[in-house]
Amino acid sequence: GERPHRADATCHATVLGLLSSRASVPAMTDSTVSYELRDRVAIITGAGQGIGRAHALAFAADGASVVVNDFNVDAARAVVDEIVAAGGKAVANGADVADWDAGAELVATAIGEFGGLDTVVNNAGFGTSGPVHEADPERLGREVALNVGAVTQLSHAAITAMRPRHRGFLLNVSSVA
Repeated sequence: GERPHRADATCHATVLGLLSSRASVPAMTDSTVSYELRDRVAIITGAGQGIGRAHALAFAADGASVVVNDFNVDAARAVVDEIVAAGGKAVANGADVADWDAGAELVATAIGEFGGLDTVVNNAGFGTSGPVHEADPERLGREVALNVGAVTQLSHAAITAMRPRHRGFLLNVSSVA
């Protein structure tokens, strides 16, 4: 099997969201942070394959408990099986993150299964190619609901859960892979 890259048990990620009780966020001199994953809880969307799967395996290998989300729940379960076989902790979730209620469901799963939430990797998404005026309107609507709506609703639910703890990270992934 494929072995995820490890970087001294830390995750180096572009910080797209910081939670603080202060009104302003301190300036950072670098757009990366070193973040210890051991004993953290992460939700990773679109984690049944590709980049999401790689994130799930890497987070788990570095000690995080992972909610592996994919609308293809069988693919999510297969990733969970890989994580558990390697000694990690994970649970599958088949919620369709394009549905507004899915964010609250995912956060509830993280808290119920692992006792909290520290990180969300908004990875689920898809794209179409070709001229926009030739695109199927229903497909475009689905694309916007997933690529924009899912990030918004899950981030909203996650921040609501993370804010009382004054910590948490959101990582939004965009790819043409």
